[in-house]
Amino acid sequence: MNSLLILLTLSFLVGCSSSWIPENEAFLPTSIATSNSLNIKFLGVSNIYLNDGKTSLLVDGFFSRLGASAIIHGLETDTKAVDAVLQKAEITNLNALLVAHTHFDHILDTEYIAKKMSTGQDVPTKILGAELGRDIIIDHEYFAVIDGETIKVGEFKVTFIETPHVRKTKRVEIFEKIHLWATRGQKYEEVGENFSFYIEHRFGNVLIVPSASYFPNKFEGLKADIIFLGTGLVGNRGIDYVYKYWDETVGLSGAKLVVPIHWDNFFKPLSEKLIPASDLVDDLRLTMSAFHEKAKATPDVEIYLMHPFKNVNLQEALDCSASNKGSIETHKKRSNLEC
Repeated sequence: MNSLLILLTLSFLVGCSSSWIPENEAFLPTSIATSNSLNIKFLGVSNIYLNDGKTSLLVDGFFSRLGASAIIHGLETDTKAVDAVLQKAEITNLNALLVAHTHFDHILDTEYIAKKMSTGQDVPTKILGAELGRDIIIDHEYFAVIDGETIKVGEFKVTFIETPHVRKTKRVEIFEKIHLWATRGQKYEEVGENFSFYIEHRFGNVLIVPSASYFPNKFEGLKADIIFLGTGLVGNRGIDYVYKYWDETVGLSGAKLVVPIHWDNFFKPLSEKLIPASDLVDDLRLTMSAFHEKAKATPDVEIYLMHPFKNVNLQEALDCSASNKGSIETHKKRSNLEC
């Protein structure tokens, strides 16, 4: 019986391919990071790195992306993999880590990264997240926050906004339970509170929604320039739900630039060409098709992906979006878009 469960877990991890092809999407232009702009890097799942030249933030920090090896070694941080990502992303210091919730694909590597980044810093890297995170982060100072709380980090003003975790199908729930059992990772089963992050800065305002769900009117009145929109599992809810999700996030936040996140298969290693979650797990083709329909009908809103590890200057990204609005056909190959 145990062997059968492990084989099922392996099948889930490997999965099948996705009918959605990321390379057919438009990608934001990349540039060298400067000290007078808001620099952003996407590092898979919901890992977003923000840097203004003086202060840097990282959402989650999950880089281990363990596959079948976790069944042998357990659901523990792969320090070599994390070190390699930090080096390639050129992250040498970090002022704060913002944790969305306590599932392993968000918090597994947070403590290791915070301790590593704190070495040599006058002020240790802060970890901020929900109360349940105290059960996971045991060897580094952890700051529990509440819904609506705002924290200043350098020139960044971070507001923690509680939003629900996306609802999973029974199939996904069953495979996840098998995976956590097989990898001895049951402590990551509970989600606790889930946060989205509204980050204000003089160089631009950013809204990050790690999990694809919403509380009605939660983002009303925000003034975001860019939204990183959690995409995983939302397609399983059906097209009407995707439309409503868009309205409650993109619509209410006022964001002109939409970057889907948390769509990649995080059991595969992080690389510059991410592999999307399989159709066995999520209907990404439905989600992205619905997103493009909404964007096409919305003045001044465009959708782009980001190349992992590559730096994006927010102002350049906004200028690119404005100049290309309405000029891109939804189902045309767009990865070589020039601004």
